[in-house]
Amino acid sequence: MLKRALKITGAIIYTIRPSATLGACALVIAAFRFQFEELETMILLLMCTLSGSAYCFLMNDIYDRKKDLLNKKRRPIATGELPLNVAIGFTIVLGLLFLVCTYQFRLIVFLLSIVFIFLTTIYSFLNIKSGILANVIVAFIVSGTQWGVAFIEPDPYLIPASLFLFFFTIPREMMLDWLDIDGDKEFGKNSVALSASKKGFKLILTFLLFLVTLSAIFIINQLAPKPISLSFFLLAALSGWISFVRFFQRANRKNALFGIRFSHVTFGLFIVAMLIR
Repeated sequence: MLKRALKITGAIIYTIRPSATLGACALVIAAFRFQFEELETMILLLMCTLSGSAYCFLMNDIYDRKKDLLNKKRRPIATGELPLNVAIGFTIVLGLLFLVCTYQFRLIVFLLSIVFIFLTTIYSFLNIKSGILANVIVAFIVSGTQWGVAFIEPDPYLIPASLFLFFFTIPREMMLDWLDIDGDKEFGKNSVALSASKKGFKLILTFLLFLVTLSAIFIINQLAPKPISLSFFLLAALSGWISFVRFFQRANRKNALFGIRFSHVTFGLFIVAMLIR
């Protein structure tokens, strides 16, 4: 019994993607820049982020269990390592915890949390019907680590920072779709990677990366961050291009995986830039 409980616990932890969840927490910390007297608010924000992110990942894997098998992804829900009824129950608990935490803030924050729950609940359904719309939803949620904090503690950096994350997350999600193109085609999913030509796909990526760069330039020109922070914003924009340059040269799985992995460097540089702004 204990062995099974530990196995299920491990499967849950794996499913909620600890690195991505902690990355979301780091983005919130960078946005909020709390003082010691605001520690309680910071803890509450992190609880919101942890529960919301975990809810999102669990819900996604519940919907995608069949598609994950087609794409040869050994996700715990897809393989049965994490029983579906346990996953659903845990997801409901996390969703309720998220709503309870956001209720402690302003009404607008609570209402936005309801929108978040709605979007993450229908995300996988939309992902099958319209890949680009699903990509936009993910980008909206990721950028919410910045604009969401703005409703709690206004800061002129947060909206342009949200745009940086929004425009960078979309091509990253498109690249993830490109990696799953064979399984998605068999499953019947519609994505940009499937519908666009190879040249068109690269042009869309390029356009979005230009918007990422423009977002960084806006922050530098309009908000005049400290020189060290300015350097990190520029490095983050450059890193965004590096993430995809190998894929631009040769579109293969190896280079796509490099782009996804190197994108974490971009997020890291962005977090540092925001922390020291």
